[in-house]
Amino acid sequence: MKKIILIIFFIISFSTTIFANEYTISNGIKISIPQNWQSLDLYGNLIIWAGASPISPNDTFRENVNLAEEKWINDSIEDYVAENKRAMSIFLKNFKIINENYFKIKDKNEFKKIHSMKFIYNDEISKRKLKIISFFFLYQGKGYVLTCSATEETYISFEPIFRNIIGSIKFSN
Repeated sequence: MKKIILIIFFIISFSTTIFANEYTISNGIKISIPQNWQSLDLYGNLIIWAGASPISPNDTFRENVNLAEEKWINDSIEDYVAENKRAMSIFLKNFKIINENYFKIKDKNEFKKIHSMKFIYNDEISKRKLKIISFFFLYQGKGYVLTCSATEETYISFEPIFRNIIGSIKFSN
């Protein structure tokens, strides 16, 4: 019995240390990033930006996650997503949506509707194909886009990590 309890303790400890970097954003949103990921320099409207450790010494792209925040007075997630899609189609080369869906994450007393959009585009600077999943949500008069990026080749191995990051979001206010 002691062995089982000890094994359960190690499993719980391991699972909590993997996502030990928890960030609290000013309005009470919390999000966890893998422990071995590094914070990267912020710019523009980014409030979180973290990158995975390089896979090999020759790795030229760091899989990453970033969270952008902007004022948004409209309560429609559909309008927010439509505006972001319009902007992406202008600024991203070869932009193509692969999959879109909605899901909900639990706030203290209610469920928040999250829009998920998976898309692919070519990075024209380095001729690299990137696969990206973005999660859009509204909270307390602001719009948020959580973007998770990987190369087309590495995306499949990073997708579970990206899903865990979005699943770690908590609304504390």
